[in-house]
Amino acid sequence: MTHSKPPKNELLEAALLYQEMGLSVIPVGKNKKPLVPWEKYQHEKASKKQIETWIEKLNVTGIGIVTGAISGIVVVDIEKGGKYDDLPPSVCSRTGGGGIHIFYKYDPENPINNHTRIRELTDIRGDGGCVVAPPSGHHSGGFYSWLKKFGESELQPFPYFLLESKKDESKAKSWDDLAKDKVQKGQRNERAAKVIGKLLHKIDPEFWDTLGWPEIQKWNQEKCNPPLKEKELKKVWESIKKAQRSSAKKKKNNGKDDIEIYSKTFKNGVMVETYYDQELEKTGFLVYENGKVSKKPYLVMNGKTYKPPPPANSLVSGRFVKLPSAVTPLGTEQDLINEIRSFFHEYVAVSDEFEEIASFYVLLSWVYDAFHELPYLRVLGDYGTGKSRMMKVVGALGYKSIFLNGATSVSAIFRMISEVRGMIVLDEADFRYSDTNHELVKILNSGFQKGMPVFRSEARSSGNKKTFDPVPFDVFGPKVLATRKNFQDEALESRCLTYAMQTTKRDDIPENLDDEFEEKALRIRNKLIAFRFQRLSKGIKKKSLPKISIEPRLRQIITPIYSIVQESEAQERILNFIQKKQGNVYENRFNSQEGHLFRSILTLLEKNKEPTMGEIAEEYNHNFAGNFPIKARKAGEIVGQILILEKNSGSKGIYLVNNKLNERRIKELRSKFGLDQGSMNVVDNVNIDSESIDRMTKDAEEVFGKKSSGDQLPF
Repeated sequence: MTHSKPPKNELLEAALLYQEMGLSVIPVGKNKKPLVPWEKYQHEKASKKQIETWIEKLNVTGIGIVTGAISGIVVVDIEKGGKYDDLPPSVCSRTGGGGIHIFYKYDPENPINNHTRIRELTDIRGDGGCVVAPPSGHHSGGFYSWLKKFGESELQPFPYFLLESKKDESKAKSWDDLAKDKVQKGQRNERAAKVIGKLLHKIDPEFWDTLGWPEIQKWNQEKCNPPLKEKELKKVWESIKKAQRSSAKKKKNNGKDDIEIYSKTFKNGVMVETYYDQELEKTGFLVYENGKVSKKPYLVMNGKTYKPPPPANSLVSGRFVKLPSAVTPLGTEQDLINEIRSFFHEYVAVSDEFEEIASFYVLLSWVYDAFHELPYLRVLGDYGTGKSRMMKVVGALGYKSIFLNGATSVSAIFRMISEVRGMIVLDEADFRYSDTNHELVKILNSGFQKGMPVFRSEARSSGNKKTFDPVPFDVFGPKVLATRKNFQDEALESRCLTYAMQTTKRDDIPENLDDEFEEKALRIRNKLIAFRFQRLSKGIKKKSLPKISIEPRLRQIITPIYSIVQESEAQERILNFIQKKQGNVYENRFNSQEGHLFRSILTLLEKNKEPTMGEIAEEYNHNFAGNFPIKARKAGEIVGQILILEKNSGSKGIYLVNNKLNERRIKELRSKFGLDQGSMNVVDNVNIDSESIDRMTKDAEEVFGKKSSGDQLPF
C-alpha cells in the first residue's frame, strides 16, 4: 500500500503550531524515521526558519514531537488492541496504525525515560523519545488524527502506577527464571530488556562487556524465536547499560542524579541563569557561551547534569524569586539606567538623588559576585511612609530578588539565601520575634563580605542517634532593608546607603501594583540579565576612588557602585552622595551619647588637665542629659569601653590620665567625630570652650539641617 503523504502546507501549519506551543518538533519520513539527526532537539528546539526549511527541502511525510523535558510531555503509546480504559483521559490522538497516543504532563521533579512494553502492547515515550503527531501519514495508508486536541483537553499528570506495575513485574522473576523461558516474536525486545537488566545486576560493571554481552548473545540464540538481529539486540544492551549506570550514579549521589541550581559561572566562562516563562509555566536555563545566549532545559558540564528549579517550585511559581523570562538586547548603559529610574519614578516617591543611587544599586546586584564587599540599600521611616512600596519596586528589578515575609522560618531564610544567592529584600516589620531578629543580625553582619559564612547547627541522623553538626551558609549578597530606626551597631549602620522616607505622596503614583507593574519589571529584568552576561564576560575591574575625605569603611562600600558605573558625571554624583553620608556619620556621632560625652571632656580639658569621671558626668548632665542624667560610673564606662581612653584612680576618684597615649587617642576621636582641626596637645593647648562647642553645633546644623528629635535627615 502506498505511504500516505499529507500536503506540505498542512504539515508546515501543524509543525509551526506545535513549535509555538513549546514542543520540540522534528521532520519524519517513511516508517516513522527522523529525517535529521535529532539528538540535539532533545535539548533545544528548532526555530521557525529551520522547520520551514525541512518541510520545503526534505521528503517529509510527518511531524515528530520529541517527548520528555524538552517538550514537557510524556506519551503512553498503545498499539491497536492494547488496554487503556484504566488510564486518565488527557490529550490523545489516533495513530496511523489504529493505536492510541495519550499525552500527559511531564513532571521535572519525577523524570521519565522511555519504557518498552510497560505492559502488553504499551510503551512509554519520555526523555530520549519521540512520537509521530497528526496530520502525519502512515505506511498503512492511513493518517494520524486528533481525538482530543491540545487546548480542547487539559494535559493530565502522568499515571505513575504504570511504572510501579513494571517494577513489580520485573522483581517477580530472577535472572535464572527469565533466562530459561522461551520468547516468541512480539515479546523479544521487552524480555531482552528485562533479562539484560537482571544480568547486569549480577555482574561487576568492569566485566559487563566481556562476560555479560556473550551471555546475552547466547540467550538470544537459544531462547528467542526467531532471534533478534544482533544490531537490534546491541541497541537494547547499550540502552539498559546506560540506565544502570545512571541508576548507580543516582544511588551514589544519595538519589540526586541531577544538580539543581538557579545560576552558576563555570571556570571556562560559561554562565547559566534560570529563566521562568509564566505563560508556559516553564523553567529552563539561559546559557551564555562564547558571546551567544541560548535557552536549554538543562546543561551537562564536566560530566555533571545541572537543571533549573522546576516551575512547580513555590518560590518560582509564586514569584517570590524574581527571574527573567528571556534575554532582551541591552542598548546603552545610560538607556538602561534611565529606564530603571523611570520605573522607580512611576511607582515610588523618593529624591532624584536616591532614585539614581537605587538605580545604580540594582545594576550592582546583577554583577555583585564580581566584588568582595557590598553595601546595603536601606530605607528608613515609620509606618505609612512608603517603605514597603520602595522595597517592592527595588526588589522587582533586583538580581534573583528573594522577598522574605513574616511567616518565613529562620531555617528557611538561611536555606533560601544560600541556595538562590540573589538580592535579599527584608522588611523589619515582618520579623517580630527576637530569635528571628538575632539570626537576621548574623546575616547582615556577615553578608556584606565574601568568605564570611554563618554557621548553624544541623541535625544529622545515624541509626537511632541524632547529632548536630555545624553547617556553613553563604549569606553574601546585595540586600535591601527597611527599618523604623537606625541600627545600634555603628559598623552595620555605616554599611547602609540610607534614605529617610517622607510622608509626602505624589498624586500620579498608582495606589496598587498590578499586572502591568509586573510586566514592566520583567521587561527590565530581561535587559538586566543581558547586562550581567555582557559585563561579567568582559570582566569588572575595581576602580580606585579619588582622594576624598571619607572613612575607609565608606570607601569600601561605595567602591563597587563606583566601579560598575562608566559615565564620569554619574561617578561624580556617587562621590557627592558618599560624602554626604560621611557627613551624616559625623553628625550622628556628634549628637550621640558618647559624642556628647566627648564634647564634655573637651570642654573640661581646658580647665583641668585630668578631669574626674564625676566632673565629666556633671558637665554632660548640665549640657546634654535633659531628663536622663548619668552618674560617674556610667561616664567611666563610656570613657573606658567606648572612647577607649585611659583612666586611673586617685584621691579625688577615677580620673582621665594626662599622657601621650590619651593625647593620640583624643586626636583620633576628634577625627572620628568630624572635629579634626589638626593636632591637639591635651596638656598645653586645648582651645575648646563652650563657645567653640556652640559654634561647632551651629556649623553642623547649617551642613545637615536643624532637626527636632522626631525628624529624620534625608540621608
